[in-house]
Amino acid sequence: MYGFCSSQSKSALKKNRALAEDLKEGMNFAFKHMAAQEDGQRGFLKAPLIQKIINMMWFANKHDDGISFADHFNPFPYPALALVLTAIECCIDEWATGTRMDIAFTIQEYRGMFESHLSCLREFEEATKMSHVPDTRANHQLPVVFIRGQPPLSCNHNLL
Repeated sequence: MYGFCSSQSKSALKKNRALAEDLKEGMNFAFKHMAAQEDGQRGFLKAPLIQKIINMMWFANKHDDGISFADHFNPFPYPALALVLTAIECCIDEWATGTRMDIAFTIQEYRGMFESHLSCLREFEEATKMSHVPDTRANHQLPVVFIRGQPPLSCNHNLL
C-alpha cells in the first residue's frame, strides 16, 4: 500500500529503506498527506490503510465485534486505534533493511510503541478539545473521522 518493492536490485533496496524511514519519521504513515517537514503533514489518522484495517478487523460483517458490540466501538476506542498504528509500524519495520523480513508482533517488542501511540491519541484528544474541535467518533461509517488537524508536537516521536 505504501509502495514497497520486492525487487532485490540495489536501487529497490535503497528505496525501500528510505521509504520505511520516511514513513516512520514523525508518524508520516498515519497521515493522508505525508511530508518531509512535519508542518506539511495533513490529515492525521486519515491514511486509507488505517480505515481499511479497522473495517477488516472490526466491521467486515454483521458478526464482527464492531457490529456485535457496537456500544464498545462507539466512539471508536483509542486502545484499538493505537493497536492499529502499532501493527502498521511493525509492518513498516519488516522493510527497514530494504527486503521484507518477518518480524514477530510481540508485546516485548511493541509494547512501548503501543503505549506511545495511546498516549499520543489521548494528548491529541486534549489538544482538540482546547481547540473546540467536535468529537464525532460516533460516526460509524468512518470510526476515525473525528481527527482533524495535526497531532501535538509531543506525538511526533521517532521510534527508529
